[in-house]
Amino acid sequence: MRKILYTVLYFLFLIFKLNGQAINVTGKISNKSSKTSQESASVIVLGRSKIDTTILAFELTDSNGKYKLDIPIDSTLKLSIQVSLLGYITYSYDFEGFATKNIIHDIELIESAISLESVVVTGKKWPIIIKTDTTTYIPSAFSNGTERNVEELLKKIPGITIAENGKVSVNGKQVEKIFLDGEDIFSDKYQLITKNLNPKLLSKIEAIDNYSNNPLLRNLQKSNKMVLNLSILESEKATVFGDINLSGGTPN
Repeated sequence: MRKILYTVLYFLFLIFKLNGQAINVTGKISNKSSKTSQESASVIVLGRSKIDTTILAFELTDSNGKYKLDIPIDSTLKLSIQVSLLGYITYSYDFEGFATKNIIHDIELIESAISLESVVVTGKKWPIIIKTDTTTYIPSAFSNGTERNVEELLKKIPGITIAENGKVSVNGKQVEKIFLDGEDIFSDKYQLITKNLNPKLLSKIEAIDNYSNNPLLRNLQKSNKMVLNLSILESEKATVFGDINLSGGTPN
């Protein structure tokens, strides 16, 4: 009896231990024809259950085409990896179990037969759209309706982190400013937005890398600045900006 009890406790220990671990997936994205590395490819890991699909990890490949993802272990989910890049056919692969916690998964992308300046996805709302230096997130894809402010929503988006002081970072790069529909209302005191604005008012969130105040220079010089732009739903703009203007008052 004691032996059986020890055996059960041992397996329970293994279960709890595994739940605290993560699967480490690394690899390189390259062009199948030229074998050249592909920078800024979008790598997304999805966890699918019988009810819905969740984004577990998201990363953009670096200048060498490399990516690294840490995926929490959950035996109830079926995992798949998807890679997309403008001008290439979207790559998709389903993982069928894991023999190791460290997986190397190199991927070769095939160029699309038709060269497009933009990509339009129909039939579903794609949660992350990447175009040159701008990454667009669709808020409704990450929200369950319980978020009290924008900060709580941002914490659920892969690649975005919030420090204890409220500073926001995207893929490790600190955000300098957060705009409302392109307007720099609070400058670097953007916590006034993230901690007070209702996320249900947002239509999209844009992370803009290499941002320049002069749009004519944006493609000519690298500013190394990261900013966020929060776009307000058309139906709510009058309410949001009306409240901001009325709160102008005194410096206090």
